[in-house]
Amino acid sequence: MGVHVMMTSAILAFWSEQLFPFLLSLSFTAALLAMAAGSVVGPDLAGIMSDTFGAKAMFLSAAALPTITTILLRDRHIREVPGRVKAAEPT
Repeated sequence: MGVHVMMTSAILAFWSEQLFPFLLSLSFTAALLAMAAGSVVGPDLAGIMSDTFGAKAMFLSAAALPTITTILLRDRHIREVPGRVKAAEPT
């Protein structure tokens, strides 16, 4: 469990730095809070959905949420820009 938390935190740190380079601490904190909220609320909602609609519907909706989010955010918000490399200065 600890390895997963540390790896996820590292990924969130790199991700938030790329998305919001001028708001490093705020963006990382927001990403961690969103992750924590999902970790607390997600299992409760999954349990309620499973009891109400069945396990199959719960798993399909759990898979649909990141899929839909990825499709909506793909082109509009995420743009890869090649980094600039400084030329080495003569020594």
